[in-house]
Amino acid sequence: MGAGEIAVTKSTVSRTVDIEQALQKEFRTLSAANADLPMLTEWGVESFSERIHSLGINYLAQIGRRAGYVAVSEYPVSMAVPAPVPVSPCWVIPDVVWFDRTTRRVPLIGEFERYEPGGNKHQVLKEKVRNLLWAHRELGTEPRVLLLLLWTMSGNPVHGLDEFRSLVRTGFTTPGGAGINGLEPESRFAIATAVFTTFEGCLRLKEILL
Repeated sequence: MGAGEIAVTKSTVSRTVDIEQALQKEFRTLSAANADLPMLTEWGVESFSERIHSLGINYLAQIGRRAGYVAVSEYPVSMAVPAPVPVSPCWVIPDVVWFDRTTRRVPLIGEFERYEPGGNKHQVLKEKVRNLLWAHRELGTEPRVLLLLLWTMSGNPVHGLDEFRSLVRTGFTTPGGAGINGLEPESRFAIATAVFTTFEGCLRLKEILL
């Protein structure tokens, strides 16, 4: 590896650490939520259809824009299908991705999903985690942050996070039989929980737990 390659590697790792720290700061202060999406923290929002989900992914995108990235929501990522076994669908759609303006690479892939105990929700969340790791491999395995932001109602304890972390570390096998390796040490898997409370018939974001 030449000196230039070492410099690039150090730069991308440093950028990943900076992104993780920026997320931690925002989740502690809710600065972007308060300033740019007041319906989340101040006005309150009706829990109707996909309204909370829409605001959540816009929130993650807004954090990225404030940090200087080009952030877009619901960005399809094409999957390399292992022949001769067809896999359907042949893509995943992360809730948000951030692009670096200079390199045009993706330093963050994020998912925003409701946590509910029981039912099939745990399996849905596992699929979200698999999609994060799969999209990471397809977008190039440079260091980046994979973010899972759960949301739930106050008083609901969140379980199963260690299973998600283990899945990211060990990887998985796709329906087509391809092995998806676990996340390398230079990248980060971040999990946070957005806690909502009820106020006058609407939901408000109270805090984000790290």
